[in-house]
Parts: sequence; C-alpha cells; structure tokens
Amino acid sequence: MVKKVTNEDIVMLLNEGVVKEQIQTRILLPQILVSGLKHDKVVEEILRCPYCGKEWQEEKPEHKSYLAYGTIQKCPECEKKMFGRIPLQKEKRFEKSSISYEISEFRVTESSKIFYADTALIHGEQGMIFAEYEIHLVYKVDQKMTMQEINLSLLHRAFVTERDKYLYNAAGKRTNKYLKNVFMQDRPMTIVSENAKNFMRNCLFMGGDYNCSESIWMDEFEKGRSVKDSYSYVPRGERKAGETLNQYHFKKVPEPPREYQKIVGKVLNEDLITGMKKRESLCMNCGRVFRDEARYDWGEVVCPYCGCRSQYQKSLHGLNRKICFLSQEGENTLFIRTVGYQYSFGDEWEVSIEDREEYRCILTFGGEKGEEIHFLVNEGYATNPVWVEKEKY
Repeated sequence: MVKKVTNEDIVMLLNEGVVKEQIQTRILLPQILVSGLKHDKVVEEILRCPYCGKEWQEEKPEHKSYLAYGTIQKCPECEKKMFGRIPLQKEKRFEKSSISYEISEFRVTESSKIFYADTALIHGEQGMIFAEYEIHLVYKVDQKMTMQEINLSLLHRAFVTERDKYLYNAAGKRTNKYLKNVFMQDRPMTIVSENAKNFMRNCLFMGGDYNCSESIWMDEFEKGRSVKDSYSYVPRGERKAGETLNQYHFKKVPEPPREYQKIVGKVLNEDLITGMKKRESLCMNCGRVFRDEARYDWGEVVCPYCGCRSQYQKSLHGLNRKICFLSQEGENTLFIRTVGYQYSFGDEWEVSIEDREEYRCILTFGGEKGEEIHFLVNEGYATNPVWVEKEKY
C-alpha cells in the first residue's frame, strides 16, 4: 500500500509547459478569409495561410466552397495543414474554448478538454499521474495567426499504480469516481509521454494496450484491483450515503408507464425525384405500428390509431426518458427518486429498456431532529451503483 498521496503531491509533478507545447504543435489553425464575394452560385475568395501569411485566390461553386469549411486544406506555399476558416475581423483578436486537431490521416475532431498522462515516483512508488485540463485560447489574426495566450484550468488529477488510485477533483477534494467517468468524457485531446507509454506496455491492467483515447483499460483497472485495496479508502460522501441507505428502506421503483407520448420511425425507401419517403413508425403511446409518407424526417407526426402527436424521432437508439417517482413512507417521510430510461428497438420493433436510478432525496418532517434532507447522487454504473450523499443539493 502506498503512503497516502495528497493532492499537493500530484499537482507539484504536473508540467503545464509540456501540455501547452503539445497544443501548439498539434493544433490545426483555420485559413484566414481576407475577402469573399458570392454571385451566380459562384464564390470568389481571397485566403491567407495562418502559418506563413501566403495569400491566394480561389473560385468555386457555392456548394464546394461550403464543403471546404469542414475539410483539411494545405497551404500552397508552406504545405502546412489547415482546418476551417475564420474571417479577418477588424479587432484582429478572438478567443476560443476548444481546439481542432488531427486524430488520424485527414480526420479531425474538436476538443475543449485535455487529458495528460506521465510517469511519476511518489513516496518511492512508481506509477502514473493523470490530469484533466479545460482550455481557453486567445489568438491574434494579422498577416499570420499567432496564439497570444494558452490558459489551462486544472480539473481532475490522479496518481495511479497497478493497485492504488488517488483521485482528486477540481477543488482538491479526494473522490472515488471511476477513472473513465472522469477522464474520458467529451473526447479530450490526449497528451501521453513516452515514459507513460512504456509504463503502460508492462502494466498488468493495461493488457499491452496503451491507447489512452480508449477507456477499456480504465475499466480493467477498476475491475482488477482487489476488493480490499479498491475500497480501502471510502470518501466522506459515500460513507454518509451508506449510513443513510442503512437507515431507510428503499423498495424497487415501479415499472415505467407503458404509454409514452413519442413516435419513433425509420425510412423504408425514398423517391430520389420527388424526395418522398415511405416510413414505418411505432407509436409508443399505444404500441401500434403504422406506415406513412413524408418529404422530410422532421416535424410533427400523428398516430392514426390513438391520435398521439409527437415530434418525429428517427434515431432508434437515442430515445431517452426521465421519470420522477414520489412515495410517502410512514407519517413523516417523503422519498423522491429520479430514474433515467434508454430505449432501443429491434427490426420488428421489439422494445428493450435500460434503466439507471440517478437521484434519491429523502425528506423527513416532525422527527426528533426536526426537518432533515438527504440528497444522494449515483456516480457509478447502471449495474454497479455508487451512491454519494451531497451537502449541497
């Protein structure tokens, strides 16, 4: 067991200079639009390279010019890659809270978070330090495009060995959240040192895979620790939640109401001349399937059987619902529980539902201690809930 690793131990080893250097190296700057004119479905533009200041003129059909905003371009002079465009504004200065960077050949993503990993030696124990940063950039646009400021806000930070985890939040308070739920949200840009990659290759919970853009190894790490080591530290919020859950008895939440004012559907075929689409839809309110025709995949649709009106939902795996359940226990106790449901549908409209209870609130009135409020948040998985009692709710 490692001697307790404090928040200050971790912060002292973080190197923001490396993070800023990597951002400047990997970021894709946008082309500078000096001037542009659109007429007769043709766009004439004068563009400038943000790196070397080279200017050139382009004339394209309107639709091709629009598509160019979302593709990687190369400067005809210095051949550096550019992504997107930015008009040359009078103030010549702008701020941005995200960066565009290449994750594979000609594939670009945008991120507002940075995940940083490096090796570290703390109290004689070799492990890895992780950090999550939020970014805020200030640019100046003139003959070239230069980055004036790179401001990093440190959020979560952690020290991890093969058996131990010391994770602290933005306020410097220790937490026992899952690593994946902290560091792999919002598809962050990953900055991983060579030392960290070598450590990962030989680390048992990594399984020889050191791809930090995927969170599989984080799941393996959480599963691989023994129960004793995994729960040797229980944060105060979890301890309070355990005491509250032992004090009150929670019954299983009722089944969600079958009726739901939603209509989901899929396109069967489309006439490319008229644009008319034949659709098959399921009314969640009455459970019946019907077919109709429409030109667009949006707008209101009405079930011909029960008259249910709903905005058309064409994503068969993106239908979510939250239900709040209220119940009275005894004379002076009220339970408020919130459950999230995610629906998915088979080829023959078989419905499957995944549920996750998210919040529990207990209110007591007239007891020995007077009025009490306990507010609990589930910070674990659906199959492995981790309840944390919050002081602020």
